[in-house]
Amino acid sequence: GYMSSACCTEKLSFSERMATCNTTFGHWVDTQLDRAADCTAAGKQLWPDCGDSGLFASIYVYQIENFLKYYPVDQFSIIPFDEYTNDPMVAINGLANAIGAEWDETDFKAEDSNQFSTNYNSSSTVTEYMSPETAKKLIDFFKPYNALLYKLVEDESIKVFGREGTGDFLHTPL
Repeated sequence: GYMSSACCTEKLSFSERMATCNTTFGHWVDTQLDRAADCTAAGKQLWPDCGDSGLFASIYVYQIENFLKYYPVDQFSIIPFDEYTNDPMVAINGLANAIGAEWDETDFKAEDSNQFSTNYNSSSTVTEYMSPETAKKLIDFFKPYNALLYKLVEDESIKVFGREGTGDFLHTPL
């Protein structure tokens, strides 16, 4: 089963939490997508109205829009995950330069965060692969939110490390 603190939220009842959190990853995704469909059918915005964890936590456009209400756009920079994992020294150095921090350029290695995951009463492991069907469901779910995010980043001229002038900002299509 799939068990992660990210799948559980105070907005779920006990039975929903057990159905969502003690299962396979594919089932967890299906449960999250069902929750999202119910929430949008009720006219709610997925983040934060429907939840702030699980799939909802990955809808970054609404989070950035919220922060832009309080902070000027020049205080925003985005480091794409693949930039960080492919060359963490460049990513961290770029971030340090952007915020004016001193960086000693100590050897730095991006770690696989999954190695710190814990599976409870689980037959799956952190190395379990996602089925193509689940991957397609996730791609389809996030596609409109990613499009909104890309438009927001472009419209607001938010700096994206490693993608300057490439025309390929943020996401490499699968």
